[in-house]
Amino acid sequence: MLTGGLTIEDLQSGLSKLRNRVIGRVFKELNLIEQWGSGFQRMQESCQQGGFSDPEFEELGYHFRVTFSLLRQDVVIDTPVDSKIFACLTQHEDQGGASVSDLVKIGRIVAVGKSTYDPQKRYLLAKDP
Repeated sequence: MLTGGLTIEDLQSGLSKLRNRVIGRVFKELNLIEQWGSGFQRMQESCQQGGFSDPEFEELGYHFRVTFSLLRQDVVIDTPVDSKIFACLTQHEDQGGASVSDLVKIGRIVAVGKSTYDPQKRYLLAKDP
């Protein structure tokens, strides 16, 4: 459980109290921590940057639990390009939908991103040979 009367709101605002000063000092000198009280805020920022909801913090009796969601938040972007993509999917709905991976395989579009699960991944029309 949380130490020294801290609340979850205190942690989220950056307030910190060490449970074990010796371990804290060793971690700081070994550069295993950047600064006191930044971990909860950094967890939230990392989740938001990855497109996930904020972690859930709970104090349950003598235990403290942090729950991370593996489901990405839906982000709706309404642009003319998105409207064209939606129209294309609608046209192919009776055929079971259109597959982005099939369009990549046949060379109609190109995926641009760091990895398969890159939240910033985008698709561009392939240039004619």
